[in-house]
Amino acid sequence: MTVRTFRLIALAEAATWVALIVASIAKRTIDLDAATKVVGPIHGTAFLAYFCGLLLLRDDLGWGLKRTAGAMAASLVPLGTWLIVERRWLAEVDDAVGQTAA
Repeated sequence: MTVRTFRLIALAEAATWVALIVASIAKRTIDLDAATKVVGPIHGTAFLAYFCGLLLLRDDLGWGLKRTAGAMAASLVPLGTWLIVERRWLAEVDDAVGQTAA
């Protein structure tokens, strides 16, 4: 798995998390049960892909247990995987690669 693919998965996990919250609100406010039945499995798949991608890439990224646990914890917060992992920690990887290439 590439860092680019992992970034897309992190974004998908974050987006589907927000979509699941919206679907849950719709289920309870306008009695739209189908919303969570559709969005739930999509988010579940995105979450599992994020988790597997994290485990596959952690060594390549040089992430120890603390950073890996933080990346997992980020998935518990809506938009956490995108804001913390993609925007902050993977940006450090880009900076390191850019400095090496220069």
